[in-house]
Amino acid sequence: TYMLDLWMGAKATSGRLAFLYYYQMLEYAAFYFIEDQVKLRVEKILRQPNILSSMDTCLAQVVDEIVDYKLSDEAKLTAVVKRTVNPDKVWAVIEQYKGAFVQPQQFDGGLAIESFIKDSWTADDFSNIWIPKLPDKLRQIRNALVHSRESRMGKVIAPTRANSAKIMPWVRVVEEIACQVAIYRNL
Repeated sequence: TYMLDLWMGAKATSGRLAFLYYYQMLEYAAFYFIEDQVKLRVEKILRQPNILSSMDTCLAQVVDEIVDYKLSDEAKLTAVVKRTVNPDKVWAVIEQYKGAFVQPQQFDGGLAIESFIKDSWTADDFSNIWIPKLPDKLRQIRNALVHSRESRMGKVIAPTRANSAKIMPWVRVVEEIACQVAIYRNL
């Protein structure tokens, strides 16, 4: 329900706020991300026939499995995107805005983003580099939108009209990714 609320909020707005809502969808999915192997080990513990009579032992085993599994928030977000998102569909969005992605972007406020792709790239080229490069770029943009403390280092995206136009291609990309994550993350 919360992810759908974020999705509806993103659709009802545009620009930086839409980007942030879509990115929050990714953060939400990443928070609950568990590697398949860990999930299987926990499920095995929970399916033990004696679970009710040995609840303390089983709970300790579950906690041990989860505690031993430590991924950073960034790594979890990247893993969710890699697992659920079809890079060909993301490439289709990038191709629509190719001009914005082949050139470096300088935002009012100081954030500079290197060119993300080369003009000659195909979907195959993109699929070879998109993980972890794309989640990292999205994180960089998200941080520049929300962390005012970065202004002392000249790495923010100021709320200007020029920046609204510059961020729009990135909004479309994060929208495609967030929608795929929302739909396919539990499959």
